[in-house]
Amino acid sequence: MKIFILLQMSVRYGALDTTYIYDDDSDDYEFEEELYQHARTVEDSQKVHEKTWWDVALESFLVIYLLITAANNGMIMGYSAVLLPQLKAVNGSLQIDDEMGSWMASINSASIPIGALFSGILMNYFGRKGALLIYVGTVIVGWVFILIAESHTLVLIGRFFGGIATSLGMVPGQVYIAEISHSSKRGSYSSISFIGLSFGILLIYCLGSVLQWRIVAGLSIIIPVVSALMLLYLPESPVWYVRNGNLDKARNACFWFRRNIREVGVPNSTSRCYSKIYL
Repeated sequence: MKIFILLQMSVRYGALDTTYIYDDDSDDYEFEEELYQHARTVEDSQKVHEKTWWDVALESFLVIYLLITAANNGMIMGYSAVLLPQLKAVNGSLQIDDEMGSWMASINSASIPIGALFSGILMNYFGRKGALLIYVGTVIVGWVFILIAESHTLVLIGRFFGGIATSLGMVPGQVYIAEISHSSKRGSYSSISFIGLSFGILLIYCLGSVLQWRIVAGLSIIIPVVSALMLLYLPESPVWYVRNGNLDKARNACFWFRRNIREVGVPNSTSRCYSKIYL
Protein backbone atom coordinates (compact mmCIF):
# COMPACT_ATOMS: atom_id res chain seq x y z
CA MET A 1 0.00 0.00 0.00
CA LYS A 2 1.40 3.40 -0.98
CA ILE A 3 0.66 6.59 0.89
CA PHE A 4 1.23 10.12 -0.34
CA ILE A 5 2.64 12.56 2.18
CA LEU A 6 2.44 16.28 1.63
CA LEU A 7 4.98 18.26 3.61
CA GLN A 8 5.35 21.99 3.81
CA MET A 9 8.61 23.42 5.06
CA SER A 10 9.23 27.12 5.38
CA VAL A 11 12.52 28.60 4.24
CA ARG A 12 13.67 32.12 3.58
CA TYR A 13 11.99 32.42 0.21
CA GLY A 14 8.68 30.69 1.02
CA ALA A 15 7.07 27.32 1.52
CA LEU A 16 8.31 24.17 -0.13
CA ASP A 17 5.37 22.20 -1.44
CA THR A 18 6.86 18.73 -1.44
CA THR A 19 5.48 15.34 -2.36
CA TYR A 20 6.82 12.05 -1.11
CA ILE A 21 5.71 8.50 -1.63
CA TYR A 22 6.57 5.67 0.69
CA ASP A 23 5.52 2.12 1.36
CA ASP A 24 3.93 1.67 4.76
CA ASP A 25 4.85 -2.03 4.93
CA SER A 26 7.83 -1.02 7.02
CA ASP A 27 8.10 0.88 10.29
CA ASP A 28 11.10 2.92 9.14
CA TYR A 29 10.12 6.60 8.92
CA GLU A 30 13.58 8.06 9.38
CA PHE A 31 13.50 9.54 5.88
CA GLU A 32 11.43 12.48 7.17
CA GLU A 33 14.43 13.75 9.10
CA GLU A 34 16.54 13.36 5.95
CA LEU A 35 14.11 15.52 4.01
CA TYR A 36 14.30 18.32 6.55
CA GLN A 37 18.08 18.15 6.63
CA HIS A 38 18.20 18.24 2.84
CA ALA A 39 15.84 21.22 2.74
CA ARG A 40 18.16 23.12 5.06
CA THR A 41 21.13 22.23 2.87
CA VAL A 42 19.30 23.50 -0.20
CA GLU A 43 18.37 26.67 1.65
CA ASP A 44 22.00 27.40 2.42
CA SER A 45 23.03 26.84 -1.19
CA GLN A 46 20.26 28.87 -2.82
CA LYS A 47 20.04 32.60 -3.26
CA VAL A 48 17.12 34.42 -1.67
CA HIS A 49 14.15 34.24 -3.98
CA GLU A 50 13.51 37.41 -5.93
CA LYS A 51 10.10 38.18 -7.33
CA THR A 52 9.91 37.86 -11.12
CA TRP A 53 7.46 39.22 -13.66
CA TRP A 54 5.67 35.86 -13.54
CA ASP A 55 5.15 36.13 -9.79
CA VAL A 56 3.69 39.61 -10.15
CA ALA A 57 1.45 38.57 -13.07
CA LEU A 58 0.20 35.47 -11.26
CA GLU A 59 -0.51 37.36 -8.05
CA SER A 60 -2.43 40.05 -9.95
CA PHE A 61 -4.38 37.41 -11.86
CA LEU A 62 -5.33 35.57 -8.67
CA VAL A 63 -6.40 38.79 -6.95
CA ILE A 64 -8.67 39.72 -9.86
CA TYR A 65 -10.07 36.18 -10.01
CA LEU A 66 -10.82 36.18 -6.28
CA LEU A 67 -12.54 39.55 -6.45
CA ILE A 68 -14.72 38.52 -9.39
CA THR A 69 -15.61 35.12 -7.94
CA ALA A 70 -16.51 36.54 -4.53
CA ALA A 71 -18.51 39.29 -6.24
CA ASN A 72 -20.75 36.54 -7.68
CA ASN A 73 -21.88 35.61 -4.20
CA GLY A 74 -22.30 39.22 -3.17
CA MET A 75 -24.54 39.95 -6.14
CA ILE A 76 -26.68 36.88 -5.41
CA MET A 77 -27.04 37.86 -1.76
CA GLY A 78 -27.93 41.47 -2.49
CA TYR A 79 -30.30 40.85 -5.40
CA SER A 80 -33.43 40.54 -3.25
CA ALA A 81 -33.09 44.23 -2.32
CA VAL A 82 -33.36 45.01 -6.04
CA LEU A 83 -35.99 42.44 -6.97
CA LEU A 84 -38.63 42.80 -4.25
CA PRO A 85 -39.36 46.56 -4.40
CA GLN A 86 -39.68 46.45 -8.19
CA LEU A 87 -41.97 43.41 -8.23
CA LYS A 88 -44.21 44.95 -5.59
CA ALA A 89 -44.60 48.06 -7.74
CA VAL A 90 -45.18 46.26 -11.05
CA ASN A 91 -48.64 45.52 -12.44
CA GLY A 92 -49.20 42.07 -13.89
CA SER A 93 -48.62 38.39 -13.18
CA LEU A 94 -45.28 38.99 -11.50
CA GLN A 95 -46.61 41.39 -8.90
CA ILE A 96 -45.95 40.04 -5.42
CA ASP A 97 -47.42 40.47 -1.96
CA ASP A 98 -45.53 40.36 1.32
CA GLU A 99 -45.79 36.58 1.63
CA MET A 100 -44.34 35.87 -1.83
CA GLY A 101 -41.69 38.51 -1.22
CA SER A 102 -40.59 36.74 1.94
CA TRP A 103 -40.29 33.48 0.00
CA MET A 104 -38.16 35.08 -2.68
CA ALA A 105 -35.90 36.62 -0.07
CA SER A 106 -35.54 33.54 2.13
CA ILE A 107 -35.33 30.70 -0.40
CA ASN A 108 -31.82 31.80 -1.24
CA SER A 109 -30.68 31.26 2.35
CA ALA A 110 -32.70 28.05 2.67
CA SER A 111 -30.84 26.42 -0.24
CA ILE A 112 -27.35 27.35 0.97
CA PRO A 113 -26.97 24.16 3.10
CA ILE A 114 -27.61 22.02 0.01
CA GLY A 115 -24.60 23.47 -1.76
CA ALA A 116 -22.50 23.11 1.39
CA LEU A 117 -23.32 19.39 1.58
CA PHE A 118 -22.13 18.71 -1.96
CA SER A 119 -19.18 21.11 -2.21
CA GLY A 120 -16.70 18.76 -0.53
CA ILE A 121 -17.84 15.76 -2.58
CA LEU A 122 -17.56 17.64 -5.87
CA MET A 123 -14.19 19.09 -4.87
CA ASN A 124 -12.70 15.66 -4.17
CA TYR A 125 -14.28 13.90 -7.16
CA PHE A 126 -13.93 16.51 -9.92
CA GLY A 127 -11.02 18.45 -8.46
CA ARG A 128 -10.90 21.96 -7.09
CA LYS A 129 -11.01 23.50 -10.54
CA GLY A 130 -13.82 21.19 -11.65
CA ALA A 131 -15.89 22.05 -8.58
CA LEU A 132 -15.39 25.76 -9.22
CA LEU A 133 -16.55 25.37 -12.81
CA ILE A 134 -19.68 23.58 -11.56
CA TYR A 135 -20.18 26.46 -9.14
CA VAL A 136 -19.94 29.02 -11.94
CA GLY A 137 -22.38 27.01 -14.04
CA THR A 138 -24.85 26.94 -11.16
CA VAL A 139 -24.59 30.73 -10.78
CA ILE A 140 -25.33 31.21 -14.48
CA VAL A 141 -28.31 28.82 -14.37
CA GLY A 142 -29.79 30.77 -11.46
CA TRP A 143 -29.50 34.11 -13.25
CA VAL A 144 -30.92 32.67 -16.48
CA PHE A 145 -34.05 31.43 -14.68
CA ILE A 146 -34.62 34.90 -13.26
CA LEU A 147 -33.88 36.55 -16.60
CA ILE A 148 -36.53 34.52 -18.47
CA ALA A 149 -39.03 34.36 -15.58
CA GLU A 150 -42.66 34.94 -16.47
CA SER A 151 -43.97 33.50 -13.21
CA HIS A 152 -43.12 33.50 -9.54
CA THR A 153 -42.06 29.85 -9.79
CA LEU A 154 -39.19 30.58 -12.17
CA VAL A 155 -37.99 33.44 -10.00
CA LEU A 156 -38.00 31.14 -6.98
CA ILE A 157 -36.10 28.47 -8.91
CA GLY A 158 -33.51 31.02 -9.94
CA ARG A 159 -33.08 32.22 -6.37
CA PHE A 160 -32.88 28.58 -5.23
CA PHE A 161 -29.99 27.86 -7.60
CA GLY A 162 -28.32 31.07 -6.51
CA GLY A 163 -28.36 29.93 -2.89
CA ILE A 164 -26.87 26.56 -3.81
CA ALA A 165 -24.13 28.29 -5.78
CA THR A 166 -23.28 30.63 -2.92
CA SER A 167 -22.10 27.77 -0.70
CA LEU A 168 -21.03 25.47 -3.53
CA GLY A 169 -18.04 27.62 -4.40
CA MET A 170 -16.88 28.72 -0.96
CA VAL A 171 -14.89 25.66 0.12
CA PRO A 172 -13.36 24.70 -3.27
CA GLY A 173 -12.32 28.31 -3.83
CA GLN A 174 -10.54 28.65 -0.50
CA VAL A 175 -8.89 25.23 -0.80
CA TYR A 176 -7.74 25.87 -4.37
CA ILE A 177 -6.18 29.22 -3.52
CA ALA A 178 -4.50 27.77 -0.42
CA GLU A 179 -2.98 24.94 -2.45
CA ILE A 180 -1.65 26.98 -5.36
CA SER A 181 -0.63 30.26 -3.73
CA HIS A 182 2.62 31.19 -2.04
CA SER A 183 2.53 30.68 1.72
CA SER A 184 3.21 34.36 2.40
CA LYS A 185 0.14 35.40 0.37
CA ARG A 186 -2.51 32.98 1.61
CA GLY A 187 -3.78 35.18 4.41
CA SER A 188 -4.11 38.17 2.11
CA TYR A 189 -5.95 36.13 -0.50
CA SER A 190 -8.47 34.98 2.12
CA SER A 191 -9.28 38.57 3.07
CA ILE A 192 -9.68 39.56 -0.59
CA SER A 193 -12.69 37.24 -0.82
CA PHE A 194 -14.56 39.34 1.74
CA ILE A 195 -13.69 42.51 -0.16
CA GLY A 196 -15.08 40.94 -3.32
CA LEU A 197 -18.24 39.89 -1.48
CA SER A 198 -18.86 43.46 -0.33
CA PHE A 199 -18.09 44.77 -3.80
CA GLY A 200 -20.67 42.42 -5.33
CA ILE A 201 -23.38 43.60 -2.94
CA LEU A 202 -22.55 47.24 -3.66
CA LEU A 203 -22.51 46.59 -7.41
CA ILE A 204 -25.93 44.95 -7.45
CA TYR A 205 -27.38 47.81 -5.41
CA CYS A 206 -25.97 50.37 -7.84
CA LEU A 207 -27.30 48.50 -10.87
CA GLY A 208 -30.71 48.04 -9.26
CA SER A 209 -31.04 51.73 -8.51
CA VAL A 210 -30.98 52.64 -12.21
CA LEU A 211 -31.99 49.47 -14.09
CA GLN A 212 -34.97 47.14 -14.24
CA TRP A 213 -34.61 43.88 -12.27
CA ARG A 214 -34.57 41.67 -15.39
CA ILE A 215 -31.78 43.70 -16.98
CA VAL A 216 -29.80 43.49 -13.75
CA ALA A 217 -30.13 39.69 -13.83
CA GLY A 218 -28.89 39.62 -17.42
CA LEU A 219 -25.88 41.81 -16.65
CA SER A 220 -25.07 39.67 -13.62
CA ILE A 221 -24.37 36.72 -15.94
CA ILE A 222 -21.29 38.53 -17.24
CA ILE A 223 -19.45 38.19 -13.93
CA PRO A 224 -19.54 34.36 -13.67
CA VAL A 225 -18.71 34.03 -17.38
CA VAL A 226 -15.55 36.10 -16.87
CA SER A 227 -14.77 34.06 -13.77
CA ALA A 228 -15.06 30.81 -15.74
CA LEU A 229 -12.81 32.08 -18.54
CA MET A 230 -10.14 33.06 -16.02
CA LEU A 231 -10.40 29.70 -14.27
CA LEU A 232 -9.93 27.80 -17.54
CA TYR A 233 -6.51 29.40 -17.86
CA LEU A 234 -5.35 28.07 -14.48
CA PRO A 235 -4.16 24.46 -13.97
CA GLU A 236 -5.75 22.07 -11.52
CA SER A 237 -4.34 22.00 -7.99
CA PRO A 238 -1.18 19.86 -7.84
CA VAL A 239 -2.28 18.58 -4.43
CA TRP A 240 -5.43 17.07 -5.95
CA TYR A 241 -3.35 15.45 -8.70
CA VAL A 242 -1.06 13.87 -6.10
CA ARG A 243 -3.95 12.52 -4.07
CA ASN A 244 -5.30 10.87 -7.21
CA GLY A 245 -1.93 9.43 -8.21
CA ASN A 246 -1.31 11.75 -11.19
CA LEU A 247 2.26 12.65 -10.26
CA ASP A 248 3.29 13.81 -13.72
CA LYS A 249 0.39 16.25 -13.91
CA ALA A 250 1.12 17.38 -10.35
CA ARG A 251 4.73 18.06 -11.27
CA ASN A 252 3.74 20.05 -14.36
CA ALA A 253 1.22 22.07 -12.35
CA CYS A 254 3.85 22.83 -9.70
CA PHE A 255 6.26 24.16 -12.28
CA TRP A 256 3.50 26.17 -13.97
CA PHE A 257 2.88 28.05 -10.73
CA ARG A 258 6.60 28.26 -9.85
CA ARG A 259 8.27 28.86 -13.20
CA ASN A 260 11.36 30.41 -11.67
CA ILE A 261 12.36 27.45 -9.53
CA ARG A 262 14.35 24.32 -10.18
CA GLU A 263 14.22 20.66 -9.29
CA VAL A 264 16.61 19.16 -6.77
CA GLY A 265 17.01 15.43 -6.19
CA VAL A 266 16.46 14.12 -2.69
CA PRO A 267 19.15 11.87 -1.24
CA ASN A 268 17.62 8.46 -0.83
CA SER A 269 19.15 6.07 1.69
CA THR A 270 15.93 4.13 2.14
CA SER A 271 14.36 2.00 -0.56
CA ARG A 272 10.91 3.40 0.19
CA CYS A 273 11.59 7.07 -0.55
CA TYR A 274 11.93 7.48 -4.30
CA SER A 275 10.31 10.77 -5.11
CA LYS A 276 11.79 14.27 -5.58
CA ILE A 277 11.49 17.59 -3.89
CA TYR A 278 10.33 20.49 -6.04
CA LEU A 279 11.71 23.83 -4.94
